[in-house]
Amino acid sequence: MTRIVLSFDDARFDEYDAIKLASKYGVKCTLNVTTAYVENSAPTDAGDCPAMAKEQVLELYDDANVEIAGHSHTHVNDFNDIVKGQRILEGWLSTNEKLGFASPHSQLDLNENPLNKFKGANFLYVRKSQVYDKFSPVYRYIRKISRICGFKWPLYITYKNTLANIVENGYFLHGVPVLLDNSFDQIKYIVNKAIENKTDCLLILHSICKKGHPLEHDLYSWEWEKFEALCVYIHSLEVKGKLKSVLSKDLILK
Repeated sequence: MTRIVLSFDDARFDEYDAIKLASKYGVKCTLNVTTAYVENSAPTDAGDCPAMAKEQVLELYDDANVEIAGHSHTHVNDFNDIVKGQRILEGWLSTNEKLGFASPHSQLDLNENPLNKFKGANFLYVRKSQVYDKFSPVYRYIRKISRICGFKWPLYITYKNTLANIVENGYFLHGVPVLLDNSFDQIKYIVNKAIENKTDCLLILHSICKKGHPLEHDLYSWEWEKFEALCVYIHSLEVKGKLKSVLSKDLILK
């Protein structure tokens, strides 16, 4: 059965309400926390958008529908900073449990930071973004045109290889970014194709915006109404036994 993951980056304040909404529908989410951002000691690429409070992160950790994972300390892909963020997060959560990690900007260099370094430092998994291959420059253009024109099938084709390789080598996760001008119908189409092809689906999200949000028009934001429609749709598919909402770590632990 197809498994679906909603993975949120940064710990932006609006993500708290979005994750609580998803949990209301029984939809599971992974929150990837940039610890210095939550501590108000370092910015992310979220601009003027404030972070969650530490207390909100801890509250979400107590929700069975939520997984907390790392996103570095200061939102960079330096290995020492990544480990620092992970250790701070473990302290906040008072846990010895292995936590996953999502790469900021999805720009982790595996030549500089091979996965064995993460395994040795007690990381449960590493998550990047879509699969990059020789067609990626062409796919980037197709995605842009598809978002402008609302094309569904061409957009899906650019992520077909990603969906076929959501979990690589039992440790490295790939996902599909959900961007501002992606329609609900486009994301619904991708989910349906994952079900049709019996692949898993990991969606990467950032700000979920109500009217007046400081990042309402930012590329890495998505409208509240679209997100709620997605939660309702995932819930309906789960009730019908067509997919299963899971956490990122469930893709690894099985």
